[in-house]
Amino acid sequence: MRTHNLLMVLMSAAHEGQRRKALIREIRQCIGGRGLYENSEDELIRPREDPLSRLPRFWTILQLLTYPAVARRIVAKTIANYSLPEAATDAIKKLPPNLLETL
Repeated sequence: MRTHNLLMVLMSAAHEGQRRKALIREIRQCIGGRGLYENSEDELIRPREDPLSRLPRFWTILQLLTYPAVARRIVAKTIANYSLPEAATDAIKKLPPNLLETL
């Protein structure tokens, strides 16, 4: 089974500065099962198994269509939530290089 991730495609396009028209074109291709989406299933959203899973995707797509530049803020917030803070990377850099050798 081929898969795609419509939300990531749209997020990437909006992040790169694509306009609403391009985002709508991508959505139409997905709905029509054309191009990248031909014989493909969304890898994150399984509406048959979890109908409510459509809601977060719908909300994010609505935000992107309303204001495509919001993609930059969404990406920045996502990275901030999973990346190590600078203090942690500084602490790691200060560890002695041979620390693992004593274990």
